[in-house]
Amino acid sequence: MIEIICPKCKIPMPGNKCVNPKCGHATISSYTIYWCEECNVPIFEKECPSCGKEGEYIATDLRPVFPEERLLLSIIKENL
Repeated sequence: MIEIICPKCKIPMPGNKCVNPKCGHATISSYTIYWCEECNVPIFEKECPSCGKEGEYIATDLRPVFPEERLLLSIIKENL
């Protein structure tokens, strides 16, 4: 799941800036990553968009190490 959150207010926001007039901080993205056993791929939603099965929670902070991992994650993020 991809959420956009204000780091000061600690609540989800619709855009890249906090909507609270007293705050106005830039928002940050928070990712929850799941793994689909059926398709053998990482997914951002709990339910796999390809096969419909429930994914297994992996982490909220998963940093790619290899160039192939970075490419795969960028492709998945583009298709959301």
